[in-house]
Amino acid sequence: MGDLSISKPNVEKKGTGDKADNGNDKSPGATQIQDQGATQSLASAPANTTKKPPGDASEGTEETKNKTRKMTEDRDLPQRPHHSAQGNEVKLLANFVEIKPENDKSLYWYNLKITRNVSKEKGLPSGKKMSYLIPLILRRNMVLRQGYEDGTLVTDFKATIISTVKLEIDDFEIEIPRPAGFDQETCTVSLETPNKKDGGVSEPLEVSKLLQYLRCTDRDQAPNIEKSHFAQGFNIWLRHFSKSYQFDSGTDSRPVVGSGQVVVGSKAYPMDVKSKLGHHITTDVGSGVTTIRGYFSSVRLAEKRLLVNINVSHGAFYKPGKFTSLLPKPLSGPLLQALHNCYKGTRVDLEDFVRTDEHGRSLPFIKVIARLAAPGDGVPKTNKERDEPYPEKRPRRVDGPELIGGDRCCHLQFWREDRNSPGGGFYQTVSDYFAENKRHIENVERQTQGLPAFKFSKDDLAVNLGKRANPKYYPASFCTVLPGQSYKLKLNPHQTMAMLNFAVLLPARSVECILKDGLEIIGLARRSPSTLLFAPKRQSDFLNSGDQLITVDGRQLGFPTIKYGGKGDRNFKAKSAAAWNLLDSKILYTNPTQMPSWGIMAKKHSPGPMSEADRTLYNTWGTLFRTTMSRRGIGAVGPPGLIGEFVGVADLKKAANSATAIKFFFIILDSQDSAFYQELKTHFETQLGTRGVYTVCMVRGKVPRTEDTNRMAQFLDNIMLKVNLKLGGSNHSVGFTGDQIVKQGNTMIVGLDVTHPPPGSAETAPSVAGMVASIDKNLGQWPATFSLQRNREEEVTAESFRLLIGPHLVRWRGPKNGGKYPENIIVYRDGVSEGQYNHVLKEFHFLKIACENEYKKIGAKSPRITIVVVGKRHHTRFFPVNQASGDKNGNPMPGTLVDRGVTSQFIWEFYLQAHKALKGTARPAHYVVVVDEIFRGLNMNGPVFQGTELRGPGDVLENLTHALSYMLGRSTTATAVCAPVLFADKACNRARAYLNHLIKIPANRRQAIGPDSIRVVAPMGDKMFYI
Repeated sequence: MGDLSISKPNVEKKGTGDKADNGNDKSPGATQIQDQGATQSLASAPANTTKKPPGDASEGTEETKNKTRKMTEDRDLPQRPHHSAQGNEVKLLANFVEIKPENDKSLYWYNLKITRNVSKEKGLPSGKKMSYLIPLILRRNMVLRQGYEDGTLVTDFKATIISTVKLEIDDFEIEIPRPAGFDQETCTVSLETPNKKDGGVSEPLEVSKLLQYLRCTDRDQAPNIEKSHFAQGFNIWLRHFSKSYQFDSGTDSRPVVGSGQVVVGSKAYPMDVKSKLGHHITTDVGSGVTTIRGYFSSVRLAEKRLLVNINVSHGAFYKPGKFTSLLPKPLSGPLLQALHNCYKGTRVDLEDFVRTDEHGRSLPFIKVIARLAAPGDGVPKTNKERDEPYPEKRPRRVDGPELIGGDRCCHLQFWREDRNSPGGGFYQTVSDYFAENKRHIENVERQTQGLPAFKFSKDDLAVNLGKRANPKYYPASFCTVLPGQSYKLKLNPHQTMAMLNFAVLLPARSVECILKDGLEIIGLARRSPSTLLFAPKRQSDFLNSGDQLITVDGRQLGFPTIKYGGKGDRNFKAKSAAAWNLLDSKILYTNPTQMPSWGIMAKKHSPGPMSEADRTLYNTWGTLFRTTMSRRGIGAVGPPGLIGEFVGVADLKKAANSATAIKFFFIILDSQDSAFYQELKTHFETQLGTRGVYTVCMVRGKVPRTEDTNRMAQFLDNIMLKVNLKLGGSNHSVGFTGDQIVKQGNTMIVGLDVTHPPPGSAETAPSVAGMVASIDKNLGQWPATFSLQRNREEEVTAESFRLLIGPHLVRWRGPKNGGKYPENIIVYRDGVSEGQYNHVLKEFHFLKIACENEYKKIGAKSPRITIVVVGKRHHTRFFPVNQASGDKNGNPMPGTLVDRGVTSQFIWEFYLQAHKALKGTARPAHYVVVVDEIFRGLNMNGPVFQGTELRGPGDVLENLTHALSYMLGRSTTATAVCAPVLFADKACNRARAYLNHLIKIPANRRQAIGPDSIRVVAPMGDKMFYI
């Protein structure tokens, strides 16, 4: 390989495909798709039952989650070769606090089993019922109660109890609180030791062994422990404090739902806890949604110490209150349809209905909204629904048999059985039923308790609080939406903007929130089970909230050189803002392309002839487009072949079909319209046979005025960066220390991502795997390939890899690369959490096979492969110790790298903040090497690296990753994550746009979809059409 020689890599065998292939985490039906061919419908394959694990290995707090998957341990991954020594040293604060449990502690795990003695209900308590039942159980048994109060026992309020002392408790019975008049119910409670075969923790976890492991520097000498079990156990302990606020009322009656705190995953949100900061912790974002400032917390097993990662986190919640007061007005058809999805699964309290237990204490009457009254109510569609009760006759409207959706109580009739006449009954409106019966009965009871009579309007919306097949209708005015319910649907643009405005915090404010509010809310700044376990000898350090955030050592990397074309070559050294500009009119793209015949089409509200003012404006824009393209080197730019207007997509399609010579359109939109954009891209990129039309869209209101020459020049340059990439050109290249890893022309760099259907999609809507790859050593072009997979299938299958990598290898093996396949393939894999690294090991095996099948066709040796997982959705943040070492907003300088202090001593991982955050607190990207067959084999003593500050393979990878953050192509700034990941994400978003019209259609009502169903028109597929 010339100067950049690579010897046989030192790859741990436990990180190879053999290990992954024999793992217990199988990909359901992966080989079935391959066997049945690419045209096999994804919907007909077995449903994927593997749920996506939490975003952090430590977030899987319930022992039962571990039954379905094996957490990847440190020993499965390549070991860090060395710590970074390049660049300048910098001191940073990290949003972590250190915890020091005592050596002699052990964690004993128990599964909580509850068996109903006699019950008409099927199954065991689960979900919220179980959560509210556990505090009652802990108080009814003296041993459990003592441990609960002393802080030596905690629970996840689901099925797990952890204690620092061994428990020996016989089975015992408890009585479940029931409303007066209902049969009382008893349950038998037993504590069982988890089964190791099911992934449970059957032996006590000794803290001393964990601390010994963390202090060990030689992986071969480290004690054999299950890190994931320790992380889960400590996180159950940490979150017990917040969950006890949520579920434990301190009495035997059921608590007020949503009081105190609400825990969503790893995040705790205060419901009635006042902030010490003197500013609001919640804000209304509109349409019945509010956002609350809470705190993420998670235990991190780092080098030589245990840490708690704590970060500000903002969550969207349903606004509590009377349901009728939250409804938008006026309630039109589209809004009613949106309400079906919006409030589905929301818990409401029928607080006007008085219910008491046998002691006369009031109990909440909580129901779950199935949906509003809607067509299809009362008709079972599945075998399960047919086995359950459903009405003899389906609901109907007063003026017709079919419900229309969002029906009013006075319009909706249900079949009411006559108990005195078997088989008899009659239809009655919901409003009449409550007016004549329920209202009278409840008002009598309310009057005996001195409560005012309640009223409702016959025009109230009918809300289904039963099931779709067996509806139970109530007037909307009876329902009170309970606080603390997470809003899981996608926010609309207005809500998103309002939430971002509230959530964006400068670094100094983030630190202030953590220290003054965060530690208090998660229980580390008060006496709690967490402080008793994590800091038994120094509780005052936590209880007096001071400067507890840890300090770590970072490195400030040098900036790469940005290279453009033109006379004498135009090179830039990226500055402290990690940005550069193109104001120099002599700068050319490194590989400008040829512009085909092009046109301009503008969207307008209504049909009619084009005004003279608009015609003049479009001609002016056309001239500016031509001038800018020519200035940057794009050749053969003639005047626009067509300038026109359109009202809808059909008009645009018609105009394009009549002007067959046009290959490129600038589309001027009157507003942002995602549905229109998706339909437009789908048509021009996938539905025009062999033709294909490139398009660049812009919103008219965002185009600067022509008089504002500087802004207009910048706008035009941004547009032309995309134009050149779409047509197959490259805009710039990057020079950096150690760039021979790619400049020798035998290394392909790949970006890989998997995206899933959005909320509200059909259960059979496919997931999309997208792959981008460089085509040569210049890293300027990154074409994309796609493969469809079963719904929510995160692991890329063997069949998908065959479809994804094949075209990229064929593309690489062109004249530019001497007809050879790449010797090295570096994959940046996006969208993988810490608990899913074992999936990537399996993907490595599939990718290896796919490459071998291609390489053996020409008798070539299989490539060396390195896979780096890229994390974007983590909660690690860094802050400069002093203002002088940061930017003007208080963030670390671009190019800040951290590979110690908060990382594992064994895993090859690092954090890199390559960009400058325009607003708020900067989030670094997290890179983890899962497989390495390339970097460990580099000859660091050869002439390529001699005389540089690169001291080992870790420095080479970090420098390459940093340089790739400057290669987005359509931007003149460094990006938060490296370019291959962003390109893969953008490609997947484009594929999702192609499928938008299908994702809500059930599989049995649409055309079969196979893995290769997305086909971009050639030759567009060989270029960056998606940018």
